[in-house]
Amino acid sequence: MACSDSSFSNCSSLESIEITGDDVVDASAFSACSSLKSVTLPNTLTTINQYAFKDCIGLTSIDIPSNVTSINVEAFRNCTNLSNLKVSSNTIASKNWTSSSNMNTIFPNLQKVVFGKDVKALGSYIFYMPDKSNNIETIEFEGNPLNDPVEVGKYAFYYNTKLAKIVGIVKSVSDHSFACCSGLESVSISDDATIERNAFEFCHSLKSVKLPTTLTTIEQYAFNKCRSMTSIEIPSHVTSIDVNAFNGATNLCEVKISSASVVNPSTPYDATYNLGKIFPYATEVELNLIAWNPVIGDYAFYGATALKSVIAGSVLQRISEIGANAFKGCTNLVLGDDPKFKNTWGYVKTIGESAFEGCTSLKLD
Repeated sequence: MACSDSSFSNCSSLESIEITGDDVVDASAFSACSSLKSVTLPNTLTTINQYAFKDCIGLTSIDIPSNVTSINVEAFRNCTNLSNLKVSSNTIASKNWTSSSNMNTIFPNLQKVVFGKDVKALGSYIFYMPDKSNNIETIEFEGNPLNDPVEVGKYAFYYNTKLAKIVGIVKSVSDHSFACCSGLESVSISDDATIERNAFEFCHSLKSVKLPTTLTTIEQYAFNKCRSMTSIEIPSHVTSIDVNAFNGATNLCEVKISSASVVNPSTPYDATYNLGKIFPYATEVELNLIAWNPVIGDYAFYGATALKSVIAGSVLQRISEIGANAFKGCTNLVLGDDPKFKNTWGYVKTIGESAFEGCTSLKLD
């Protein structure tokens, strides 16, 4: 069925409709159809105009077809029960929205959003919500295979405080993409992804993040104030971690490091920038360094007062050298009876100046 301006406006008893063949749903076509519960939009559709479904209070879900390129900001005005949205249009999903005009302003009452299999990227600000009024709880990427994850633009879900679940895999997480999503508990990131600054800042409930294996840099405030995070594994390709990347992650006590460059960077650490400053709450560090006879560089763990143990992740992990001031001021560092711990240090040939100075709890055999 085709429809033009105000075609079915005020048809208060109309419960369902299937639109066929049209490329436009005109202004006010279904406005005030208060009983309308089911709408099937055609794959030929490109445009949804102003007030097209205004005051359709019975409408609970809508599927935006793949060829849609334009939705007027007032198209679904006062559809107060519209809580489920499927977006099959990559053009709509990947559009760079603004902080004042985005999918949250069009659909302010959503609880679940599903992105169709043709969606490859989410544009900047797509569900930006600075006033915390949004109700989105679940984001799902339909048919999102491992080899085709979805890129997420900057500020895409900023301040969606009720967002708790992401079904699918994301990549290229831009700055502030999920910042202030305080209910988000976990996220799966593709192995070839990048993570930009402030990407997960203030995600207070975030417990689990598996960092991409090809990740090289962890930028400023990427996981700032992620207070529920208790452990993290740094992949082997990482060469740089900003000193504030994990700022305020007060329960991040276990750190696994697979990157030899992180413990012995090409530009040496110093008293103000080192792993002790990056992970100030870490009590245990496990080394799985991808290197032959790796080195713990100068100032590597300088001033890490919470650190109690540094152990090997395998029996093949043999540290050959410890740099100057590497553990200086690690007042809680203890050399215990754990065979992993002894294996870590059993092949050390060189210990730099003041490497263990101030390690008042350390007992050497």
